[in-house]
Amino acid sequence: HPEYKALVQEYHDGILLYEVMKDKVWDKAIKDSAGLQAYFDKNISKYQWPARIEASIYSSVDLQKVQEAQLLTGIDTLNMADVISKINVDSELNISGEKAKFIQENTEALKDQKLQLGKNAIYQSGDKYYLVIVHEFIPAGPKKLSETRGAVIQDYQEALDKEWLEELQGKHNVKVNKEVLYSIGE
Repeated sequence: HPEYKALVQEYHDGILLYEVMKDKVWDKAIKDSAGLQAYFDKNISKYQWPARIEASIYSSVDLQKVQEAQLLTGIDTLNMADVISKINVDSELNISGEKAKFIQENTEALKDQKLQLGKNAIYQSGDKYYLVIVHEFIPAGPKKLSETRGAVIQDYQEALDKEWLEELQGKHNVKVNKEVLYSIGE
């Protein structure tokens, strides 16, 4: 049965190709930490943070709850969790808060706001009210490898794949028998 033989050969070749790609490209990019670091260092300009802000953001659909948070944040001994727990005594939905580093243009609640260091005035965006406390303005700069590891691994795999194909093309002359190629599928 020639069709069966061709199918078995195709599976065999596919498995071989998979194993070679796994060894030469996919696993190498993950396991070769020195190579990954060198690739990252060489291409650091691709992995940059835009300007960001480190801030605490309190939000609620109820203006009074945000005003209450504004008063409570003035007490030095209270952290964000304390403020939220004091306001959310009767309902977990009264107010929410998040402290993180934000890219202002990518954060819907922060877009088009002129923020300053420290506590900013309460404002409304959509159906919610916001209190933003800016702790730091972080200028644009390079990411750490740990912050962008997945993207670097993917790019390194692509580079290894390209390098391997160039190596193969240098070692082997590829000839395509066009007569046989175009006869496939007839």
